[in-house]
Amino acid sequence: MILERADTVVAEYNRVGRRYNRVVDAIYKARETSGPFSAEYEPHIIAGLISFDMGRTMGAGDKYEFTGTGFRARLRAKMHIVRERLKGVPLVCPDQTELASFQNAITEAYDCLAASGEGALRGNQYRQFHVGATKILHWIAPALFIVLDRNVASAFRRHHHMEFASGDTQKRPLRVT
Repeated sequence: MILERADTVVAEYNRVGRRYNRVVDAIYKARETSGPFSAEYEPHIIAGLISFDMGRTMGAGDKYEFTGTGFRARLRAKMHIVRERLKGVPLVCPDQTELASFQNAITEAYDCLAASGEGALRGNQYRQFHVGATKILHWIAPALFIVLDRNVASAFRRHHHMEFASGDTQKRPLRVT
């Protein structure tokens, strides 16, 4: 279903989404050279979030400031936790590993990035950072953490008769029905 008219759809996206493609290409290149958890990679994650129109959700001030409570300082603290949570998780395509074995570790990494409260990545610490968390996880391991926009995700769920896990108010894992 997703592959129907793929050539046409991808060509149209590439025509209108050039700036996004340039940004993610630079992020992927930086990931290859510096590694997803390095201090050198942090500015690329920040630039990616800003380029994908998330700057306003990241709070006021210099997003690249890595001292105090600036965004980069909060990101660095979260990335240390995420690195520990994902230790041992194969950062490969989902069909190349048994994801169920790593569900808790992946969920903990996601929850860490999306969490509200003290040290939250979202500038308004009372709100969660779901969209930013999915983008950051994707930039850590693009093959494993695939980003789907809302329209694609909705169509995929309908086509494959998927729904959110029952009682999951945060709408994280999907299950097949």
